[in-house]
Amino acid sequence: MRLRTVGLMLGAGLLAAAPAWADRWDNTTSQDDTASTTFNELHHGVVQDHDWSGDTDQDWYRFSTRGRSSYEVVVDGLGSDLNTIYIDFERYVYSDTTTVLDYFTTAGTGYQLSLRWQNTNSSSQSDRIKIAATNTGNSTNDGYVVKAYETRVAIPRYNNSGGQITVLLCQNLGDSTNTGSVYLWSAAGSLVTNFNYSVAANGLLAQNLASVNSGAANNTSGTVTVTQSGRFGDLNCKSVALEPATGFSFDSPGVYKPL
Repeated sequence: MRLRTVGLMLGAGLLAAAPAWADRWDNTTSQDDTASTTFNELHHGVVQDHDWSGDTDQDWYRFSTRGRSSYEVVVDGLGSDLNTIYIDFERYVYSDTTTVLDYFTTAGTGYQLSLRWQNTNSSSQSDRIKIAATNTGNSTNDGYVVKAYETRVAIPRYNNSGGQITVLLCQNLGDSTNTGSVYLWSAAGSLVTNFNYSVAANGLLAQNLASVNSGAANNTSGTVTVTQSGRFGDLNCKSVALEPATGFSFDSPGVYKPL
């Protein structure tokens, strides 16, 4: 019993001594305060705590995006002193850190910020993310949590050959119109064709893949990926391969990259 009591007291002491926000990047030799020197890289599933170490603190992040993919970075858990401020939450191309590509959009009550984008190029690119408070009176007791997601949906099968046709179904669970691109890939990983879509909030996209782009996917089979403008989890997709001769159907649910 005595050992247990000592352990509880030691744990309580450590908790009491811990700062409200622990931003180790502000205490390292290579800090994250500039776009050119930061080594802090965000990627899918990352969750980090950061503080505002003074009114001019800027936190920069590296972010590598794959081609034909979509992403979301979220700022959450804002300190109570930051409820009414503006935050510079922006994305830049690595080679040009003066031109803003995207800036934050509010979500929920406005205390959570969601920055979302799509890389429609065939190749990957290196980006920079900047998060900085623009009010005064900040301290290390004020902070935020940054989270990163890949929002692309993957569907393991479509088949427009051997008498089958495939219908793509995507339900938009978000609060606003979701736009993006659908990519059809061969089993060997080559792009067969792609097309854009737009689906209203709570709406449904139902697309016969045999009819897109003048039948470009006829007599082909493979996999499907879907990029989106929505948040991680907003798009619920599956493919249904239909075989008219037998009346059979084969469902392939879409999945997100695991967290």
